[in-house]
Amino acid sequence: MDFKHKTYAHLAPEFVLHSAESYERHVAMPTPVGQIPAEWSFVINSMPKSGTLWVAAMLSAALPENAQTRVNFSHACDGPSELTAHGIRCVVLVRDLRDIVVSWFHETRRNDLRAGYDVPRFASVETFYFEHLLGLLRTSPRFGQGNLEPWLDFVSARAFPILRFEDLLARPEKSLAKVMTFWKIRIPSEKIVKIAKAHHFETMARARGGGSVPVERWISEGHLHRGRCGDWRSEMSGRVERDISARFAIYQERLGYA
Repeated sequence: MDFKHKTYAHLAPEFVLHSAESYERHVAMPTPVGQIPAEWSFVINSMPKSGTLWVAAMLSAALPENAQTRVNFSHACDGPSELTAHGIRCVVLVRDLRDIVVSWFHETRRNDLRAGYDVPRFASVETFYFEHLLGLLRTSPRFGQGNLEPWLDFVSARAFPILRFEDLLARPEKSLAKVMTFWKIRIPSEKIVKIAKAHHFETMARARGGGSVPVERWISEGHLHRGRCGDWRSEMSGRVERDISARFAIYQERLGYA
């Protein structure tokens, strides 16, 4: 699936009140245990550093083998029309933006060293945020030019399951069960608990992904950082925290991070 940078501004509403197809979509029966319709594909739509690899690994373990290659990815405002295409099942991942900034900073430093820089380009979270990331967020259609509220409206209006990174850490089995419930996929509760236990953050180094999800390679490349909440308190300057809290107040307040 090729996700393009598109805007939500003029996207037609998904549901037509008198559409039989829309009605039938909601009354469709749950899938039998272990069976996934051949036309279904799965999209993890997320803010970066919000657990995409983690959820992909759990989905690969939860889905039947013939469905594992149908897991795709998109970031925030990428390809809204694709997210509502026929047969798509979407899950949305979010995280406290302050922790996203810290995690993104550390990944950028690791990538710099892999890319051949003698030292990382940004010495602190503050320089990374004000000299690079803020400009990226405000100019990229992928992140709504810094306005994330239309994206949250879009995914919530369509009742996509929204997972908070913090809830994934606390109760991964509950988060996985929520996705399966929204997608009408029946999986025994004991299997969900087993998958969540095998993919708890502390054990992800031993996780195995299937299909198109190269979990082992991504883990070895450092895509999993610390798996903690609230690191921003010890690593972020007050200046950055105040800017995020003011500039992205709607996102932070709406998702319970204010």
